[in-house]
Amino acid sequence: MTIAGERLVLDIMTTDVIFVTPQTDVVEVARVLVNNGITGVPVVEDGRVVGILTDADIVSRETEVDSPAYFSFLDAVIRLPWNHTDEDFKRVLAMTAGELMSNHVVSIGRTATVQDAATLMFRERVNPLPVVDEDGALLGIISRTDIMRTMLETETSAR
Repeated sequence: MTIAGERLVLDIMTTDVIFVTPQTDVVEVARVLVNNGITGVPVVEDGRVVGILTDADIVSRETEVDSPAYFSFLDAVIRLPWNHTDEDFKRVLAMTAGELMSNHVVSIGRTATVQDAATLMFRERVNPLPVVDEDGALLGIISRTDIMRTMLETETSAR
């Protein structure tokens, strides 16, 4: 048993979730993160989580990536060997949340335990963690800070 005990995700999740759409401008996403003091937001379309966008994604957009070099030879266009992936180049050029977001969304159900959420976050190296229903509809969000707050509340009440 952990300090958080048998509490459920629904007991500690934030239900008034800040989210963006795939069409949201990347600069606006950065503004949302900074102004709300959060590290990530779900990307939602038609009520369903379709991606996740974090501060690390925003910062990665500012990294230096040389563009690939091409040349023409006998009516063929050839790309020279390149030190980056196409994904790196796509990330730097991203203008919207949909272009920059991670499509691999790790989520959890509201009846999972806080310990399950902590384990999932640790194993998958994700933060925040969207809370969804069976159809992928966004119900809430849980962060590492929420879990730490729960640990502290439990510890304080145990004294």
